[in-house]
Order: sequence, then C-alpha cells, then structure tokens
Amino acid sequence: MMNNLRILIFSLGLLLLLQPCLTAEETNEEQELPAATGRQPFYVLTSGTAPANYPLAIKETHGGNVGTIYEFQTKSVVYTLKNISDRQVTVRDVKSTCRCIQLDTPVENRILLPNQELPIPFTIDGTRIKEGKFDRTLMVVVKDQPPVRLGVIGELVPLIDFTPAVCINFDYYHGYIPFTRTFVIKTKLDDSKLQLSQPKENPYFDVKFTKTAPQTYTLEATAKKRMFPQGRFAEKIEIPATGIENYGPVFVVLKGYVALPRLKFDKSKITIPANIQGNGPYKASFEILASKNELPFRRPQERRADLVAFQPVSVEEQKVQTLKMVETWTQIANELQFNDLPAEVAIEKVPRADGLTITLSFPADFLKEMKSFMFYAKHGKNRIGNVQCLKTEQ
Repeated sequence: MMNNLRILIFSLGLLLLLQPCLTAEETNEEQELPAATGRQPFYVLTSGTAPANYPLAIKETHGGNVGTIYEFQTKSVVYTLKNISDRQVTVRDVKSTCRCIQLDTPVENRILLPNQELPIPFTIDGTRIKEGKFDRTLMVVVKDQPPVRLGVIGELVPLIDFTPAVCINFDYYHGYIPFTRTFVIKTKLDDSKLQLSQPKENPYFDVKFTKTAPQTYTLEATAKKRMFPQGRFAEKIEIPATGIENYGPVFVVLKGYVALPRLKFDKSKITIPANIQGNGPYKASFEILASKNELPFRRPQERRADLVAFQPVSVEEQKVQTLKMVETWTQIANELQFNDLPAEVAIEKVPRADGLTITLSFPADFLKEMKSFMFYAKHGKNRIGNVQCLKTEQ
C-alpha cells in the first residue's frame, strides 16, 4: 500500500513538472514566464506585439520583411526606433542573433528624449543564409523595460548552380602532389544581366577560368607544390561579378587537411672521436628518409552534401611519386629545422631522389669538455626524431 502511494505522488509531481513544457510545445507560441522566475518575455516590435504602454515604436511599416536577397549579395537595411513616451528612454544595446546580420554602428546606452528617433542601420550577408525563406532577429535591450525583437524576414534566392558543389573537400594532402579540382559554374540569368570574370591570382592554387558556353564557366584549380600551411585548410577562390547591385564576388572553396609526409632518421646515434686529428674537421653523416604510409586517408561525413563534394587526393594522383624526385627533397631540405645543434657544428643537406644525406662537421677541439649532446629535427609541425652524438676514446 505504501509503495503504491509513493508511485502516485511521484507521478503527480512529474506531470506538474512537465506541464509548462508540454503547453509551450503544443501551442508553438512564446510563453510569458511568471515574474517570480526573473525572466521576461520577448516582444516583436516590427509586428506590433509590444504592450500598449511600451515607450518605443518602429517607424517602418513593412513588418520586418526585407524582401528578396541573392546568395552572394549584401543588402543594407535601416530600422528606425522612436520614443513615443513622455519621458526619456535608454537603449542599452542592440544585438544581432545571427552572423548573417552585422550592425553598421554599435548602439550602447543611447538616450532618446520624447519624440526622438534612433536609426539602426545593418547589413544582411546572403552568403551566410540558406536558400529559401529566412527569419532572423535583432534584439533591443531597453533600460527598465522587457527586451524587444526586431524581426528580419525575407527570402534567399540563388542565382548560380555549382557542379559538383560550391565546396570541394580534397581530404588529406601532403603538399607535394599537384592535384587539380574542377568546378562548373552556371548562372541563372542572361549574360547581359550577370557576368563573371577572371579571378585574382591565388597564393595556393593556379587558377584557370574559362567561359565554355552562354551562362556557363569552368574553374580549374591546381595545387601549387608545398605552398599550403600545415593543419586544417580552407581556401576561398573569389570570382568577380558584375551586373547586379551589391552582388559578388562569387566564390568556390577548397578544403582539407595538410599533413606533411612522415620522415625518419636512418640512425639515432653518431660517434665522434674525443680528440679529432688532422687538418680538417671531423665529418659524420646520416640519412633522412620517408616513412611508410606517407599519406593517411579519412572518410568524413559531410553534414551538407549539397554544399560540399568529397573528392580526396586519389591513388592515381599519388602515382606521380613526388617523394621520389630530387625537386621534392630539395624543398623538404629547405623546410627542415634542426634544434639544439651547437653553433660550432656545420650542417650540409644534400637532396637525392629518395631522401636527404645530412653531413655534420665538427671542429678539432669539439667535445673536449662534454661527453655527448643530443639534437632533433622538425619538418613543419612534425618532429622527425632525436640524434645523440657520443664521444669515443681513441
């Protein structure tokens, strides 16, 4: 009997707890919270839902509808707040709740006298809005008043189709494979209304831009060898556009992960005579070679497959075998960093078709005082390993 009573009390408490959540979800309306919670409701000033005694009004009569915007277009809009009360009002802040809207002028603690107006200019960025109808918000914080929202509604209409997508993910890339990716760009307007032109020179890709048919362009981007920063990478190639006000530049994106090839030493110890004899310095050599599994692969799941095409650097492209070319190892030699190597020790790097020969030159009186030392090498962010130099008695 006691167990049944406990279950009944628990069930009643759970229903009371869930009731406000169920009500809000079922009605899909903004619920005014009790004053005891310390939270205040939001009112949409552009649609006239503020209380009758609210001190601010918006002059614009469009209800927050800014109309149509295109995907590579920016649109300037101004909302004007007016103090319709008989006392001064302090507007503490105006905030955008979306990265697609940027305020042109910050608003902080602006005092409005009766009948005084406050213009709020802002810019809408079409590149940050999905296709279709959109509904965004500016939040106005007023002293001693509940915050209000200014609705920004409209429709994003694309004027360009991209094949395979506006962004290509090339996956892992070690910076020495000259891969090429191609975009086909088709405009939905006649050439007399919208024109695309040659992109500027890009630091990471050689870009070939060609008009292949009316309203159709092809962009080929070929990676420049070893120009990429290591780590996550995304590069926007901008294409100038003319014909539509505030439209452009159009752009495509190539992204991936730059992972330099793994390198290794052929030895971890070098021996040096304690008393170096002869006229010249003592020389010792070792090799830097490529490790196995030069280029890893991943298969990410793109959240927006309609915007990002997955085209990894392929096996066929890797058959170029750039790590078996003197040119590649010359670049690697220039990028190597040797750390903790004493200043008296000279270093020579000789590139070959399959690696590097590193020669260290030690002066005659080197290691007179110390028995050993250790140094290491880095390629980009990758640490290759340590080499220990040991003194041997003759």
